[in-house]
Amino acid sequence: MEKAHQDIPWVPHAEISPEPCGPGVQRRVLAYSKDAMCVENTFETGGVGAMHCHPHTQITYIVSGRYRFTIGDETREVGPGDTLLKQNGVMHGCVCLEGGVMLEEVLQSLNNWFLVPDGIHTGEFTVQDGRLTLPFLQTGQYFRVVGSVFNDGLHQYPATDMTGETFTGAVWALAVPKAVITLSDEIAAWNEKNGTPGPYTSESFGGYSYSKATNASGVVVGWQDVFKSRLNAWRRIGGII
Repeated sequence: MEKAHQDIPWVPHAEISPEPCGPGVQRRVLAYSKDAMCVENTFETGGVGAMHCHPHTQITYIVSGRYRFTIGDETREVGPGDTLLKQNGVMHGCVCLEGGVMLEEVLQSLNNWFLVPDGIHTGEFTVQDGRLTLPFLQTGQYFRVVGSVFNDGLHQYPATDMTGETFTGAVWALAVPKAVITLSDEIAAWNEKNGTPGPYTSESFGGYSYSKATNASGVVVGWQDVFKSRLNAWRRIGGII
């Protein structure tokens, strides 16, 4: 595979368009040479990076989500902050087990968890071997844990990285629309490129200075401003779900 920017030292992210790379996977081939390559891959839950190898070295850094990754003869589950080395000629591939955590922040912002009818299940629950057994959920369905010590928040069934505990609380069965999940992925990509808003509208250091865009209230523009019109279509006014 050769692209016009091979061996180019400066490769702006905005100039590289994402391209499909299998079901539920998109990629951007960024700076690269015949010896090393930097690629940005974006996975939907269930997306598969087919087993392959190539004549250059790649290092993977996991920004968000959880993956079952195989390198050579070894398979491990990896998540945010983990790094992986794939040397030239070594077979590797992965399956995305769970998309990024941006979705939970989006649902909180919308005040809308897309609860299914009669979807709040209360009682005593036990997390064993990293997971909850919940017969009322389907594989791939999102659920919210409320009232635990270690596992409160959004998960996707069957989550396999939960902390062992027994708690009395609730599990919410959700039906998050595909359009909201896609919007969440777009927001996560925007955040990665633009950063999360800080407390300052301008900064300077080392003789370099810049100003950040602000909204009508003088607050630094964040994803809530950029995606406001699309988010409003799903926003819930009042209530808790």
